[in-house]
Formats: sequence, C-alpha cells, structure tokens
Amino acid sequence: SGNWGCIALHSGADPKSVFSCCIVEYANQLSSLESVSYTGALSVDHLNGLVFSQCRITNNNNYGLYFNYASLNVVNTVVANNKSFGIVDQYGKCNLINNTITGNGGTGYYYYSNTSPVVTNNIFWGNQSSIRNEGYSYGFPVVTYCLIQEDIMPSKVAGNSEGCLFKTNPQLGADYTVPFNSPCVNAGKADTTGLKVGPVDHLGQNRLSGGRIDIGASEYQGTGRMVVLSPNGREGWMGGSVRTITWRGNAANV
Repeated sequence: SGNWGCIALHSGADPKSVFSCCIVEYANQLSSLESVSYTGALSVDHLNGLVFSQCRITNNNNYGLYFNYASLNVVNTVVANNKSFGIVDQYGKCNLINNTITGNGGTGYYYYSNTSPVVTNNIFWGNQSSIRNEGYSYGFPVVTYCLIQEDIMPSKVAGNSEGCLFKTNPQLGADYTVPFNSPCVNAGKADTTGLKVGPVDHLGQNRLSGGRIDIGASEYQGTGRMVVLSPNGREGWMGGSVRTITWRGNAANV
C-alpha cells in the first residue's frame, strides 16, 4: 500500500469541479510535479471553489487532504486512518462542515493561513491532536458544534466553543457511523442555513433525521428519538426566570 502517487489538481482545473462519493485509499504523494509538491492523497494547489462531498479518504501513506492556496468546502466526508495529518490547509480557506476526521497519525486539521474558515459539526477523534493552528496572529478557524478529543479547545481557535463536546467518545462504528447512544446524535448546529450540507450524508442517507442534524459525516436514522430545539444548551439565566422549552421527535406518546 501507499505506492501509487496521488490525485493532484492545480490552477488549470475547473474551479466549479465537485468530487462526490469518491473513495481514495492507499495513495502516497508526488514530491515534485511541475515544481510543486502534492503531499496529500488528494491535493489541490492554487485553485478555489471546489467542493468535496460524501467522500472517504482513508488509509493513505501521508496526508489525507492537502490544500495549498486553495479556498474550498469539504462536506459529509470521512478522513480516517491516514499515516500523517488528516487535512492540511495552507494559505487558503478550507471550510469543514459535517465531517468525521478520526484515527489519523498526525493532527486531524492542520491550519496555516490568515483566513477564518468555518469548522462546524465535525468529529475530531483518535488523531494525534484535533486541530493545530500554526498560522498568523489573525484569521483563526471558527470552530462550533464539533466533537473535540481534547478536554479544552486547542489554542489559536476563534469563537467561544459554542455547542462543542470535549473529550467525549463518539462511539463510531467500523463504517464511521454513529449509533443511537452517540453524543453526536442531534447535537449539531440547529440552524443549518448557509452550511450547504446537502440532502444526504456520506452514505446517501437523509442528512437530517429526528429534527436536528448530527455531528459528523453520518446521520443516525433510527426512530424513537427526541431532540430539544430550544434552548440550544449552556445558556445561563437568573434564578426565578421562566423559559420555554421546545422539542421535536419521532417517538410515540411524547
């Protein structure tokens, strides 16, 4: 394994390209192609606008995904068990929405840029570390509603950790799905407007099941669940105040 090179895209490619339902396994890297190094199983150089959706990038010999001067979206994708970093975002803006990044030999998401990518509804579990920012003193990743393997948010990350789960086992199955008892079920951002998650998860199942999106690339499809729609959690109120709790579920007699 790890001896067939990699998939490399550069500025000459169509910026409207979409990689959907792709499986990339047992790749290596190209140390020099037209004087550019492509160090990920799927590498992008100087190209904006691409979308990677419902893909599986696993068991590769170096980085899983490598982006250099590239602004793009990775959605509903599994990046797992790669020998080094899961995703490397260098001098660009890689928005990560509803991905499962797990079991990689290096950091799950390695960031070095001056932008502020959106990192929402992702699982970071079992990597060397979740997120590592070696970038500038401005333009930090904005991380919300993610499962983080550490007990605190890594340094140089923007935002207030809204909706994040820390040091909590997602209970991933062998196919990277979440079971009924996973803390990721119905724990994603309630308002998915603008996230462009699409109608299905990485297995082609309904992306929204049970009233609220799950954290990670897969969506639990079982019945008998109830989800609280408001409040979102972690709010603080004065004693004696009255608040309304709303919920939605597919369980009977609730």
